[in-house]
Amino acid sequence: MCSSKRSLTVVSPVLKPDGSRFYYEGSKGHERLVKVVLDGETQFYEGDMDVERMVRIECSDRRILYFEGDKGYERKVRIEFQNGTIHFCKGAQGSERIVRVKYVGGMKFYEGESGHEHKVRLERSNGQILFYEGNWGHERRVRMEFSDGQTQFYKGEKGNERLVQTEFEKGRTGFYEGDKGNERIVRIEIANGQTLFYEGDKGNERMVRTEFGSVQFYMGDKGHERKVRTEFPDGITQLYEGDKGHEHMVQMVYPCGQSQFYEGDKGNERMVRTEFASGQIQFYEGDKDNERVVRSEIAGQYEYFYQGDKDDERIVRTSVSTSTDNDGDGHETCKCAVCFEDKMPTLTLLLPCCHTLCGECAAEYQKEKCPLCRMMTCGTIRAFV
Repeated sequence: MCSSKRSLTVVSPVLKPDGSRFYYEGSKGHERLVKVVLDGETQFYEGDMDVERMVRIECSDRRILYFEGDKGYERKVRIEFQNGTIHFCKGAQGSERIVRVKYVGGMKFYEGESGHEHKVRLERSNGQILFYEGNWGHERRVRMEFSDGQTQFYKGEKGNERLVQTEFEKGRTGFYEGDKGNERIVRIEIANGQTLFYEGDKGNERMVRTEFGSVQFYMGDKGHERKVRTEFPDGITQLYEGDKGHEHMVQMVYPCGQSQFYEGDKGNERMVRTEFASGQIQFYEGDKDNERVVRSEIAGQYEYFYQGDKDDERIVRTSVSTSTDNDGDGHETCKCAVCFEDKMPTLTLLLPCCHTLCGECAAEYQKEKCPLCRMMTCGTIRAFV
């Protein structure tokens, strides 16, 4: 080896029986070892004579190993590979363990004793961070963090880790079911307390229900889910028709058995009919929020016609159905619903249910519950005026 300083003595390689060559530098009597060429590798040394320490090994397979420490205690601290991968090591000589691996596209982190290092984290250049658990050779992915704040959680043995949960931004959490590669979302929980439920195979999950105080039900393929029903905590149910984004309410059902029917586009639904559990049916006309009663039917026998603005409707005409006896003679049916006496002149309507009683029976139930539908009575009105 040539030297640029005249004070140095160049010593020819010292050949060993095994074919290795030792190179020295330094003035006479102070020669220090600087390089050893072996079969398959070249070792480089630094330090004064007799305390030279190995600092680097260049292998024939293009690996380069770097060392630190005093002579005889040199410990491996780094390995560089031809493909750009770098292994970083810690530990005493002979017990060096890999703690970090840098590769094109990211960095891997390890824990454990030499020869049994297990991967605990992988940081990718795109901002993704993967976390692992398990002993050497059995590391399984348990968590994955993304640069946008999203975090995914996994379960299962190495090679079969399946996605079970995702924490999205803005306080949303998704839950999944299914084997690895076929995980389908089944539920999303939002920080405000809302929960969304899904059905369908991976990639085709469609929303079928949401819960947020009330419960809403949906039908239709993914991206075209339309609301068809809403159930409220007080037992009221609303039914809808129409495509996604244009669902309009068509019916409202109450726990007492009463149903209201609506017509009109979304946001402009107007009530057109109410059916009571008692059998009474009321019909309405008018725009939304100004619907007024125009007609009532009771048990298919009595028909009442109204006039007036909303909340001020008054009966202006009453029609009584006609039945036929066995002898074929027709007569009007005007009986009290309680005593069944034929007392047409005194027939009275209980409000608001409009069941028809004679004057005497109506007086007993005024401001009491109707004997037929058990609705609280707020007043009475004569059926025939």
